[in-house]
Amino acid sequence: MHYLVAFAGKNVRCAPYARFGSDELALNAVAGMKDRKAVLLANHGLLAGGKDLPTAFGIAEQIEFCAEIYCRAKCIGQPVLISDSEMERVAEKLKWYGAGAQSD
Repeated sequence: MHYLVAFAGKNVRCAPYARFGSDELALNAVAGMKDRKAVLLANHGLLAGGKDLPTAFGIAEQIEFCAEIYCRAKCIGQPVLISDSEMERVAEKLKWYGAGAQSD
C-alpha cells in the first residue's frame, strides 16, 4: 500500500491477542516479527525493533504513518497493496537510504 512499509519488511503482520505481560504475548510478538522489524500486537499496538533505539523509533514512525494512510484509504475504498516482489526490491533499495545517491 506504501513503499515505506519496507523499512519493517515486506509487510507488517498482526499477531494474535494475548494478555499484557504474558509469555504468550511475547511468543506472539516474536513469531510476528520473524524476518520483520515491526509487528502489530492485536488490541495492544505497534512493536518495532532495530539495531538501536533511534532506528527502532524511525521504523515505528514510518509504520504508524503508513497505518494512518491505510486507514484513510479504507474510508474511501480498498487500498491497493504493493506485491511482495516489489516490496523486496524496495527493501533492497532502502538499505542504502540516507547513505547517498545510487542509480538503478
